[in-house]
Amino acid sequence: MTKTLYLISFYFAPLGRADGVNRSYLSRYLGDEGWNVRVICADRPRGLLRNYQTDPSLLDVLGPNVRRYGVPYTGGIATELAYLAGLQRDPFSQWIPPALEETRRVIDVPGIVYAVVPPVSNALIACQIAKERGLPLVLDFRDNEFGLPKDCVHQSALIATSTSRSLQDMQKHYDLDPASRKDLIYYNGYPDITQQKTTATATSVTRLIYAGLLNWEQDPALVARAAHRLAKREPELRGKLQIDYYGPSNYYTSLTKHALTNEVAAFKGYISFAQVQRELQKSSMGISTLVASSKSYCIPSKVFQYLAADLPIFAITPPGALSDLIAETGVGVCASPTDHDSVIKSLEMILREPGQIDRLRSNVIKQRNKFSLRGQVATLSSALSELL
Repeated sequence: MTKTLYLISFYFAPLGRADGVNRSYLSRYLGDEGWNVRVICADRPRGLLRNYQTDPSLLDVLGPNVRRYGVPYTGGIATELAYLAGLQRDPFSQWIPPALEETRRVIDVPGIVYAVVPPVSNALIACQIAKERGLPLVLDFRDNEFGLPKDCVHQSALIATSTSRSLQDMQKHYDLDPASRKDLIYYNGYPDITQQKTTATATSVTRLIYAGLLNWEQDPALVARAAHRLAKREPELRGKLQIDYYGPSNYYTSLTKHALTNEVAAFKGYISFAQVQRELQKSSMGISTLVASSKSYCIPSKVFQYLAADLPIFAITPPGALSDLIAETGVGVCASPTDHDSVIKSLEMILREPGQIDRLRSNVIKQRNKFSLRGQVATLSSALSELL
């Protein structure tokens, strides 16, 4: 039987940011594993409150075994406001009817119906189609999602999550019996990168980089604030640190502009995935922040992007999956988002101990292969093949 997979994913190439990048490489690597991947995704989405960044170079990633079917979407302000107010579980509900119609048109041979969650709409479309066609359903939780109908989740032949904590959360919330299922964990991982690393620590300036969405759940400006206080407290460290922020402009970046742009930090806006890779090559460490305890189950995609570039992680996070990863592998330093002094001390340590970053980087090089997305997808592919 031909291995065919129908991927329902609102975010996909050429949409950029982590979701677009990860889904594009997921599809490519599944294609390399022999899957015929057909992707139903949003085409040229527009919204009044949401920003959609595009990266056309991602279309070149897909390869011959991936076919993309775009469904136009124009978000309505009423739907977006209802979602923000907690009155609606999915900001993309208007996408469901046309996406259902397109998916019915695309499916012409048996295969697996595979939905990336969130958003909820992906799962609702996949559940409906899998039930109509009598096909196996897979739900891929890249983030925890508690708003799905339980019968939809119980319909799944397999669920995949990005961390062990997330898998436990989803199985518990949806009353899934781990003993009777073969659910799996695969990290967001990182795509193949063949660029030559430039050793940034050989310069007199330690460069920290943040690449990704900036919002209040992560509050990455807290690192810039700590660096500013450190420079005032220890004048001899002035000029020794530079923090560059890359990501889309939004309400958060507007309201924190004074913190993101000062004598030690600069907000440089959104750039393509390929451009991010080049900036990572010039950097000393990658920043990942989480301040919301509700997100402690996850490891942000940017962490694996940094590891792909041999960058140690400067993490600000509550106890959870990310702090566990750093403690187990030694690939970075970790401070608490509620203890600002610990953030300042961590910054001071990497500035006063020149060999610290090199030691951390050696741990990254030792550990990085286990986070390869290609390797993760090979494991996923084996699990999917058992469903056919």
